[in-house]
Parts: sequence; C-alpha cells; structure tokens
Amino acid sequence: MRALVVVFLVMLVGCSSGGGSASDPAPTSSAPASPAGVIWGRTAGSQESLFRSQSDGSGQVTLVDEPGIRATFAKLAGSLVIYQTQAVPFSGADQRDIWKVSTSGTGRQALANTTDDEIVRDVVGSRVVYDQVFSLPSGVRLNDLTSVVTDGSGRQVIGLAVRTPGSESIANYEGSVGGRVIYGRNNELHSLLPDGSDPRPLVTASGGSGAQSTIIGMQGSIGSSVIYSAKPSSQFFPDLYDVPANGGAVVPLASDPDNDILGGVSGNRVVYHRCNGPCDLYSVADDGTGTIPLSTDPGNKFVEEIVGGRIVYTRSVNGQTDIYSVNADGTNTVPLATSPANEGIEGSVGSRIIFRRADNNGNDNLYSIQSDGSGGEIPLATFSEDDSFGGVVGSRVIFERVMGSNVMTSPRALYSVQADGTGLVQLTPGTSLDEFAGAAGGYACFERTQSGQHDLLCVPADGSAPASPIAATSADEYFITGL
Repeated sequence: MRALVVVFLVMLVGCSSGGGSASDPAPTSSAPASPAGVIWGRTAGSQESLFRSQSDGSGQVTLVDEPGIRATFAKLAGSLVIYQTQAVPFSGADQRDIWKVSTSGTGRQALANTTDDEIVRDVVGSRVVYDQVFSLPSGVRLNDLTSVVTDGSGRQVIGLAVRTPGSESIANYEGSVGGRVIYGRNNELHSLLPDGSDPRPLVTASGGSGAQSTIIGMQGSIGSSVIYSAKPSSQFFPDLYDVPANGGAVVPLASDPDNDILGGVSGNRVVYHRCNGPCDLYSVADDGTGTIPLSTDPGNKFVEEIVGGRIVYTRSVNGQTDIYSVNADGTNTVPLATSPANEGIEGSVGSRIIFRRADNNGNDNLYSIQSDGSGGEIPLATFSEDDSFGGVVGSRVIFERVMGSNVMTSPRALYSVQADGTGLVQLTPGTSLDEFAGAAGGYACFERTQSGQHDLLCVPADGSAPASPIAATSADEYFITGL
C-alpha cells in the first residue's frame, strides 16, 4: 500500500494527501546519487564542535572537538576549513582565535592567536583576511585589517586603523575584486593585494578626483571595478559610482536627488533602484552612459533575480505584489505572475523562476515559469497545506509541506520536484519538523526537530534512497556546508 502511495505522489502534482507514513518514504527505483562531503556542527551546552561526514552518513571525521572550546566555522579554502575558537564559559570581552584544519581532519594549526580578538572576514587567494580588534588606553575599540597565508606564514597588517584621539577610524573590509582587497578607512576607499603590497587609494572624501562628502561603502562590483555608494554634501541621499579596483577615474553611475541603491549587474550594465518613497528601476552602462528606465510604473519595484540577461522584479501596488521581467536594456517587459493573489520570488533554477502564490486560505503554493514568460507557469506544489520553499539541489526544487495548521510548530514533510513540474517525490514522512538546510552534491540535507532535539540527516534529492542520519545524539547537530 505504501508503494502505491509513493507512486501516486510521483504522478500527481498539486493533490493533497495525509500526514505521511511513520518512517522515511521508500526509495524510487533510480540509482542513488553519489555521496558528497558535509561539514556540520554540534552544540552541547556552550561547547561547539566541527565534523565532516559523507552525505550517506558514512566516514565521520572529527575536525575539532575540544572541551571548553567553542569552535565556529568561518570559511572554506580549498580543502581547508577555516574556523574560529573561543574559550567557554565566556570571561567577558571577546577573544577569538583563528585556526585551520584539512577536511580530512589533519593539519590543525593556529593562524592567528594573539591576545587580541581576531575575526575572519574572507579568504582571498591563499590568504585569510581578518579583523584584529584591540582597545586603546582610552577604551575605544578599533581594528586593523590583517592577513595571513593559510599555511600560517606571512602574517601582515594590510590596513591600519587610525589611532589619533578624536579621529579614530577602523580599517573596514569591504570585499575583494580581481584578487584585490578593498577596504574603507576614515571616509576613504583603498585597494591592495592581500599581502598588503601595491596599495592604491581609490576614493578620497576631500580633494582629488571623485571627492564625495560621505562614503557609504562598497555595494558590489562589475568587471574589475568597484561599485560604491557615496553621499554628496549637497544632498540627503547617496548616489552610485564605480572605480577601477586598481585605481583610476571615478565614474558616476546614478547622480540624482533620490536614493540610488544597487540592484544587480547584467553584462556591462548596472541595475539600480531609484527611490523617493516608492522605488523605480533603471540601468546604466558601467561607463556611466546610456541610463535607461526599466520600470517607472506606479508602485514599489524591487529586483529579485537576474536570469539570462533578464531583470526579474516584484512590483507592489496598494498591498498587491506581482512579478515581472524586463531586458537590461529596457525592452520586452513581460508580466510573469499577476493573479489577484500576492506572489513572491523564491529563487531560480536555470532559466526558470520559482515563485510562491497564496491560495484562498492564505497558504503558499509554489510555481515556476521561464524568465521571459514563455510557456506559461507550471505548478510545483499546490497541496492544501502551506508549501514552503526550501532550496535547490541540482535541477530539483526542495520544499517543505506543513502537515498541520500551524506553520511554526506543525510537522513538515520534505518533497522535491523538477523545476519543470515533473518527478514529484516525497522525501520524508512528515511526522517530525524537517527543515531543509542545504545541498551536498545530489543530496538534500535537513535538520529534524523532535521534542526540541535537533538532528542532521541527508537524503538523495531524487528520492532514490531513504534519508541517512548524519548525526543524531543527545546534543544538537546542524548543517554548515556541502563539499
């Protein structure tokens, strides 16, 4: 009987069924996905530990598990896990250190463990970039920007904080572009290589080309240029600019009295919101020419996705939210979802947009449509209960079907379906609170809550094998990232 129920679910999209079986659903007949690595954590009181396993539950390796230490994941650097440690119980001021370990559990080594508080910001090339936080005798807390090679060598302060009393300023990491570190300090933007060499001033707040009164900070990048926001002294709202990451002329992208906010980048065009109350959408070439209105209709517009050169955005008017798309040059505006119900974008798979729509009872259902609107919308999940988008594994959409009336506390069953609406499978039975946590290869990993206890499991996203427990102890386990 159970096999018949699974087949029935695979064949029909949008039908409602009961609360699910007491165990994880039987696998489908296709070959299981190959297991992939999973980095996960365990919390036991104030102690936190890190582990690596395969997504089928095999091959558990301890990365760091020390009594009295809270170890938290920071970044992956190839086959290295960069993490931070802090002694527990806490003794007052933060004093975190930075360590590394290979994903096989070997080669654990301190990268930064001074008496200062060290906080990982990024990995750029072979170097870990971090804040080195300290206190002046006056009590003012500042940070220098520092980097170290992942083998522990070559530690170097690359951006000094301003320590002058009354004019103190941190060296704030903004991001990286083309292998260069971008940081802000004292209302300026600077660029250098991650080892601190080849420093270039990008933008100054007083004097010189492109001077602005107040620099808000880096907003993104286009090609090898930094997109940043700055507020001229003559107006209340900030404008958008770009500047080459290795230095050069500042290019105004959006200079007007309104609030200009980056929406995204499509090819050589910058898409931005121009807001004065409601927001309109515009695009401009990265050299500052050819400003084009994308949507200036009534209502508030917000960029959600950029897919295949098309800008996909929501438009809200009088509490009603619909979905549209337009080319970055302003041509071919297409309504994607404009029903009387409210719609919202959840993500994309290839050229398809995944969106939610509330039914007559206020529960969310899921649909997909090509970003240019061709072929019309396809239902992905239209159960009578709430269908909550979880994420994407390969070409499959993972969603959580709420198996009750309370979306916060009712059990949830995990399902997956291809973005074109085919191949619906139930992955978990819906007798516990199962919430999608992330992808590991072709596996969907999820956290299962029962009686306040959090365990970690993974299941092939196509349903070709049952869920495997990755970690199920009396402590709480959680997903960090797939490998």
